[in-house]
Amino acid sequence: MRRVFGGIFLIVLLLGLVSIPCAAGVSYTQVVVSKIIVPDEVYPGDQFTIKVVLHNPWSKAYNVRTQLVISSTDPFVCQGPTLIYVGDLVHTEYAQVLYTILVSGDADAKPYSLGLTVSFYDHDYSGAGFNASIYAHVVSEKIPIKVQGHMEFHLINLPSDLTAEPGDAVTVEADLLLIGTETARFVEVGLAEEQAGPFVSTSGVPEYIGLVDPDSPVPFTLEFSVDSGAETGDHSVQVEVTYWDAYNNIKHSTIEVPIHIEVGVGEGITEAEAGYTLWDWIKILFGIRP
Repeated sequence: MRRVFGGIFLIVLLLGLVSIPCAAGVSYTQVVVSKIIVPDEVYPGDQFTIKVVLHNPWSKAYNVRTQLVISSTDPFVCQGPTLIYVGDLVHTEYAQVLYTILVSGDADAKPYSLGLTVSFYDHDYSGAGFNASIYAHVVSEKIPIKVQGHMEFHLINLPSDLTAEPGDAVTVEADLLLIGTETARFVEVGLAEEQAGPFVSTSGVPEYIGLVDPDSPVPFTLEFSVDSGAETGDHSVQVEVTYWDAYNNIKHSTIEVPIHIEVGVGEGITEAEAGYTLWDWIKILFGIRP
């Protein structure tokens, strides 16, 4: 019985003399990602910053590192190293890591996700005669990035000098041009409900156009009336474009069209000022002159 007891004692004694590192033996070392700050949305060609805040609420953490993971299929380029060495973090200490990201100019408008890993140790394993990497703790996070498309509407081929009288009904034909990186869907064009000038839509509802691709003008007609009590002078008609973006959000774009209100438009113009005399029109009617 003594020999058995002595053997057990000897084993315990030997174990007490050997230092065996074990990550599970330290239960209160944990670096947490306290905060990740990114823009609400970015656009193709943008450069933005990802701010990562680390916190160590427990015992000391050693050799803290962060690694940003970007897929080869994602339209992002990190303007610097993706692996950043933070160092040691003592109890309650914070650390901040910044990544500068460039968005490709042809990035599609959709949500993306970048990976972030934080690795650290609960002991200082420098100089240890074993593979310390097996004792590393790793915290993983996902960083959502929302890429929006550039979309800007313009009206082209408008009348060069749009003029009307108070009480007139006006019809304007023009083309709607989209400058951007994405196709606009379910596009409607019409007079904005709230007008700064004396104008009211006579069509009742906006004109539905449908899909509008970038750099592909689409014709449309705008019909409105001028209030009979409108003041003369320069005004602007507010034209509203309603569309759906790539995230199925309904968006609005307002474009101002200049118009001049004048009383007696076309009156007081002599035949000579008009370019043709009465005799000229008779000749044209009978084919005597072009």
